[in-house]
Amino acid sequence: PTPSPTPSPTPSPTPSPPCTVDVNIDCVTVDGVPCENIPATNGQCKPDSSPLTVLELQYEYRKCDDSLNSQEGDGNLFQCVDKADIDLCENVEEVIVTCVGSNGVKYFEGGVGPGDIIPIADPDNSILSAELTCSIDALTQDAVLSCQTVTFDTSGTEDLVLRDTFGSITLASC
Repeated sequence: PTPSPTPSPTPSPTPSPPCTVDVNIDCVTVDGVPCENIPATNGQCKPDSSPLTVLELQYEYRKCDDSLNSQEGDGNLFQCVDKADIDLCENVEEVIVTCVGSNGVKYFEGGVGPGDIIPIADPDNSILSAELTCSIDALTQDAVLSCQTVTFDTSGTEDLVLRDTFGSITLASC
């Protein structure tokens, strides 16, 4: 004889009780200062107009017309000039950036690619000059292409805000 049918399936699982999680986060700087005690700068490098001592710029091919920064207009120092070879510079993997202060100090000269950081600091750990001019050139097998020149105020007295773009140069940190 065959065994009799088994009883119907067991009832569905019982619902589990709700789970509540309470998370407490303490935000402090590496020096132990509570985050709520840090003044907001809204991205402005020197809201107190003190001199700048270091900047980090980022290279990304852009024409001057694509600039968006806090120093445009009102007679400020921002200038951007696309050179005759600018269109040939768009797909170049590495460009030569040279940044010189109005005091004649060469703060940076070297090859960079898209997204690379350009450190700007005085070799004597002093304040930066009042303005910075960066020239961007591209090397090809046949020639040196002059791409762009940008100049902007680095005195600390004019607005300079994180993510300001000056042609192919973006302010990454200050």
